[in-house]
Amino acid sequence: GAGMSTAAGIPDFRSPGGLYGTSSMLLDRFTYLEKATKPPEWQRSQLERDIKSALLYSVFSVNPLPYHEMRRGFMIGLGEGQWKLTLGHVFPEILNRNGKLHLLASQNIDGLDHKVVSDKSKLYNPH
Repeated sequence: GAGMSTAAGIPDFRSPGGLYGTSSMLLDRFTYLEKATKPPEWQRSQLERDIKSALLYSVFSVNPLPYHEMRRGFMIGLGEGQWKLTLGHVFPEILNRNGKLHLLASQNIDGLDHKVVSDKSKLYNPH
């Protein structure tokens, strides 16, 4: 959860510098799809009303790009080694190597679980 990510140096969604605070500044830079089931004006209005709506199926199914654009900073930080693994991130791989991990269901969007768990077939991210 958020505790694992903050311990790795990643701001949580609601804190200053977190996903929600920084994403609202990107409204003009998000990609709004012209040929979607809802017009670009609707897509933008949903995000202006509440930036967290990018995480809702009703918005994501029309245009998933703002959600992925919101995550960009996390992915860049992961690629540059900015985030540090915690014991909570490493523990599932310890279980895996000892034949004890059947499935890791993670709601973390920081990507650290994908970096450490060697058997990707045992990872499930519902987001």
